[in-house]
Amino acid sequence: MSYSIVSSANTLSMFCRMQMKKRKDIPIRLSEMGVLIFVHTQNLDVTPVEISRYFNIRKPSVTAMVKRLLEDGYLVKKPSENDGRSYSLRCANKGETLVTETFDDFHAFITELKESMGNESFNDLIELLDQANQVLSTKTQS
Repeated sequence: MSYSIVSSANTLSMFCRMQMKKRKDIPIRLSEMGVLIFVHTQNLDVTPVEISRYFNIRKPSVTAMVKRLLEDGYLVKKPSENDGRSYSLRCANKGETLVTETFDDFHAFITELKESMGNESFNDLIELLDQANQVLSTKTQS
């Protein structure tokens, strides 16, 4: 493996670890936090299928995360009026509180990063991350 690939992986790994250190400990897994944030930011209740599509993960994985979030009181299940097997999800008060507290920490981290890097460098970083996300998203869908 080339030195530049190893060095790049180390740089990316360090960035992720530094961001994690800025965030306070949360009582749920990061994947579950992602689901909770997704549900929180939607204007309407969402279904597990929508979560599966958004994160490009299989429904059984979503089912496991949703089950834990429901059991721990972070999400609330709303049965479908048309289909007794279907349901949608929304954040419970406990989930709303956790997302709000976490967003505050995350926004402070991003603001600090933008102010330290300057607008141009920060915008370049975001554009490159968007491009990388698109490439990786295309690769995982094939």
